[in-house]
Amino acid sequence: MRRVLFLLHGVGEHGAGWARKPGGPAAVLVEASAAFAAFRASPLEERAALVPLAYDDLLDEAAARWRKSAADGARRAAGKAEELAKEAGGFLRRAPWLAQAADALEAGAARLRPLAEGIREAPSLAELAAALPAVEAAWPDHASDVAAWRADSLCRSEVRARIADEVRRALAPRAGEELSAVFAAHSLGTAVAHDALDDLGRRWLASDGPASPARWRWDAVFMLADVSRLLAVGGPESLVKAGPDADPGSWARRLFEVRHAWDPIDRVVPKADPAARPSTRIEVSHAWRANVHSFGHYLEHPAVHVPLLRALCGEETVTPAEEAAALALAANRVSVVSESKESLQSQLEAGVRRVKGLFVKD
Repeated sequence: MRRVLFLLHGVGEHGAGWARKPGGPAAVLVEASAAFAAFRASPLEERAALVPLAYDDLLDEAAARWRKSAADGARRAAGKAEELAKEAGGFLRRAPWLAQAADALEAGAARLRPLAEGIREAPSLAELAAALPAVEAAWPDHASDVAAWRADSLCRSEVRARIADEVRRALAPRAGEELSAVFAAHSLGTAVAHDALDDLGRRWLASDGPASPARWRWDAVFMLADVSRLLAVGGPESLVKAGPDADPGSWARRLFEVRHAWDPIDRVVPKADPAARPSTRIEVSHAWRANVHSFGHYLEHPAVHVPLLRALCGEETVTPAEEAAALALAANRVSVVSESKESLQSQLEAGVRRVKGLFVKD
């Protein structure tokens, strides 16, 4: 049987080989799997193909379009303000006692121009992350990616098309071969996955191909730090939910929603309605890295990687005794955070307030 695991990132810079860099999801899974006897005998990447998917370059292009548009608009506004100020200043100077007011008016308008020029190089919303303390920041430096996804329809279309096409190519059936696949998406990637997989599934459903939801389905879909309920375009009728085989209204056997107690991004997003989207809920609270929001940090916990490895490679690959031992080790692993729970709670609440504006419209 051919087994495939897709890994879809969230915000931030990734680049070539992003998933296999130290701390990346593929690297974390390979290392974590080695704790179990089945994977020591036959390593993870011999059992399954790990397929990282990337789209951050398309978000960067959208951000560049925004900055250029904002800069051009600001320069036009600044030029118009200077023109109007000069006209008003000329009128005021007809009365000598108003000359000082005219000078101040023109000087104020002139100060708009350097401000407008600075917009092109502005880091957009990235300052938000820098303003947050280490634990609550959980959110990487490219918070503007969220805005790009929300507001730029061209960007969304390009990202969905790329991800859907890469999944389609990787899942292309081979004669006489069984195929088992798992999808793991993180953060903004959960919204991307929600839309891209729904679009692809509907296309295949209409064509009645071998991977159509009426014929085949994902063994599991993992949504880590799931923001799809706020950022995805598709609604509750999306195919990205669990259902029985041959059900044309779903495309997965199991759906896992993974939350982190100290992740401010997760706290901003409401939980899914279990009746509308049944899922297995997993909540973790480890703090083994300063960035508790990262993809790799979520996967490090055995409460997350054990069900993923089982879904991908078979239930027998991690025994109940091995799972219990891994969970016991995790419970005793020392946190990198030295602050009290009360201090962390205070920082978390501040982080929630600061990042809420990225998701919730006024």
